[in-house]
Amino acid sequence: MRKTPYICALDVQVMHPEDNVLGNATPCIIGRHITFDADGLQTYYTDGWRPIIYDAMLVAAAVEACDHSRARASMDWGRQFRVTVPVHDPQLWSSRRVQETLVRALKMLTGDNWTFQFTKTSAPQLGPVQGHFGFPAQADAVMPFSDGLDSRAVSAVVEETTKDQLIRVRVGSNKITRVKSGDPRQPFANVPFRVTKIKNGNGEASGRSRGFKFAMLSGIAAYLIGAKRIIVPESGQGALGPVLVNLGQSYFDRRTHPQYTSLMSDFFEALFGVRIAFDHPVLWNTKGESLTACRALKHGDEIWRETRSCWKDARHASLNGDHRQCGVCAACMLRRSSLHAAKYQEDPAMYIWENLSASDFWEGAHKDHTNRANAQRDYAVAGVLHMDHLAALARADDRDILISRQALILANVLGISFEDAAARIVRLLKAHAEEWSSFVQSLSKSSFIRDWAQAA
Repeated sequence: MRKTPYICALDVQVMHPEDNVLGNATPCIIGRHITFDADGLQTYYTDGWRPIIYDAMLVAAAVEACDHSRARASMDWGRQFRVTVPVHDPQLWSSRRVQETLVRALKMLTGDNWTFQFTKTSAPQLGPVQGHFGFPAQADAVMPFSDGLDSRAVSAVVEETTKDQLIRVRVGSNKITRVKSGDPRQPFANVPFRVTKIKNGNGEASGRSRGFKFAMLSGIAAYLIGAKRIIVPESGQGALGPVLVNLGQSYFDRRTHPQYTSLMSDFFEALFGVRIAFDHPVLWNTKGESLTACRALKHGDEIWRETRSCWKDARHASLNGDHRQCGVCAACMLRRSSLHAAKYQEDPAMYIWENLSASDFWEGAHKDHTNRANAQRDYAVAGVLHMDHLAALARADDRDILISRQALILANVLGISFEDAAARIVRLLKAHAEEWSSFVQSLSKSSFIRDWAQAA
């Protein structure tokens, strides 16, 4: 039993090693806790170094450090963060409009309370040595790009059907791609910074701040090349599913929800002086429908080989030294049912749980998988129930209030009618229910998945 109350607050000072710590703040040292990579920064160097770009990245890194370093209380989601950040133009960052839009977006995303103080940096950044990159003279849009199915499929469809010039912004990995001398270089090909926890002990695993980092890097890229749109490749199940079927008592996950992205547009306008809109072209589609459209264009008959959906790292999802996808978490369940809907024949060896038709949960895993922690089964149950509960909404008698609430929000931020938004949500739910039912029915009658699922 804890003898003293757990206080979910953290006062953080982002600082250079030679700076003095102010008061009782926890130092977040640039070069130790936040590390910038010269090769990564080069991919954001266009027609001249702009210190505001470095400052925006530093703020994103500071938010990530705070988010990961202070665990949430067991009975209360929200935390209190006070963050001091050194920037080149503290007057701009301290302006009322920038502060308000920044805090509003972060509170919507993470469910925490944020307070920022911006000071004049003691170490002005001159920028990296300029490389030779293929920055376009003009681009229509940028797209955050990861190793996931959505970004691969949607980028192929958008480029083929709209003829827009689309610039991809790498957001899904901190791995820096080293470029050899003389090789062609691509803009925005790397996440240019790494972040480590600033406090010892257990950190926070929910990682809601990832949505801020992804949006910030995309916004920076759009600003640098003059693009007016950021294309969000997330399907309706990923963007709207978490607010329609919430997990336990956790705060709604809005990382790709239009309500959050519209607030980020407000922030970009305040910071950069230009409006950068977020476009959600597949918001009303299932992931299966996006994959079907991609396959119809003959893009990536084996798209599943090149992509990854599982959130588990190599420590928790490895088999004989090979980093696989677990195959049973919510992300893997959505992936497998969507590939089935698009009639892709995926190799079961992509997963630790190769056989979903097994009657026993543990028997479905590869025979060499020996880690039988209860948490793995819990994640699997949660994954199946999330898919199942979302499908059940398609015919639930009491769904109208929930759908109406979301329709009002979406109509407001997307500029469409309430009736249109509500009808689109209902269609999305029905399409998801059909895909989920088809996937579950494709498994053996004794499958542990069928045993857990009810809506299918």
